[in-house]
Amino acid sequence: MKTPSYSLNKIHRQRRKFKPGKIEVLFIAESPPIRGNFFYDPNSLIYDHLFRNIMDELFVNFQPYAPTYNSKLHFLNCFMNNGYYLVDATNTPVNNQTIAQRNIVIKRGLNRKIGQIRNLLRSNINAPVVILKQNVFCILYPALIQAGFNVVHHSPIPFPSSGQQQKFKIEFIPICQNLGIYKKKC
Repeated sequence: MKTPSYSLNKIHRQRRKFKPGKIEVLFIAESPPIRGNFFYDPNSLIYDHLFRNIMDELFVNFQPYAPTYNSKLHFLNCFMNNGYYLVDATNTPVNNQTIAQRNIVIKRGLNRKIGQIRNLLRSNINAPVVILKQNVFCILYPALIQAGFNVVHHSPIPFPSSGQQQKFKIEFIPICQNLGIYKKKC
């Protein structure tokens, strides 16, 4: 099976397809992938850790180990229809770089990203914001709080791969429960 490669235009098109009219909860991850599994690509099914772990906690009827194109598309639509949206801290793919290099890229675009988030949330400026991945949290949390955004957690949520899935659940589930978005029917 060939690993998909993504252009930024394709990433933006796929993400826009699933943008809700009004964002009720904004999730922020690190970056789109250079290749591999993109959250909003219905064709990327295997090893899409972020998609599987988020959907598993948000929707009671999600089957994390049996995704198909149709089921991924279905749950992406449920995600959108509930007002959930996932963006990245940077639009530059950084998943092949060291953490230090990733952080430099994220910091370099931080002011622009804050403006983009403000624009996304203009119809619901108090929407809860959930930041995924430790390095992203450490950079974005202080900036988002200072800018007046409603970040609903005060400690990092690990990325759900490389053995961090249980830690992800420990941090992510209480946030979902507090927001009333845990294990909804899709």
